Amino acid sequence: MKEGLIEKKEASDNIIEKWSIGIYKGDSPFKLKPIEGISYPMISRNDVSDIKAHFVADPFMIKKDKLFYLFFEVLNDNNLGEIALSTSKDGIEWTYEKIVLSEEFHLSYPNIFEWENEYYMTPETLHPKNVRLYKAKKFPY
Repeated sequence: MKEGLIEKKEASDNIIEKWSIGIYKGDSPFKLKPIEGISYPMISRNDVSDIKAHFVADPFMIKKDKLFYLFFEVLNDNNLGEIALSTSKDGIEWTYEKIVLSEEFHLSYPNIFEWENEYYMTPETLHPKNVRLYKAKKFPY
């Protein structure tokens, strides 16, 4: 999995950065290639339907019961990251689900893991200067 390229556009004196998410394949992380026959990006801010998104970034994928779950950052109108979810049966065609975690501070880099049949997330939470552990009430939400 690899984040898309930055597209930079001049807007007055500001530079707007636009991120998206693409899925690549290869024998190692150093030999990744685009998947033939699909268009990139695979997930962009235009796929986010429940909030206004400036960009999507920082993906983390996990597979459970033949379904891929992709958690990622969505930058909202307040310039805060929220964690969203998309799902896929094949890792190529993705369906946006919704925002699954939101706080009053910026969240990014969701890390998901399973332990004793329970699912947990430790996103980056720099602003409150602590490490937070979230437990799914019902995976993947």
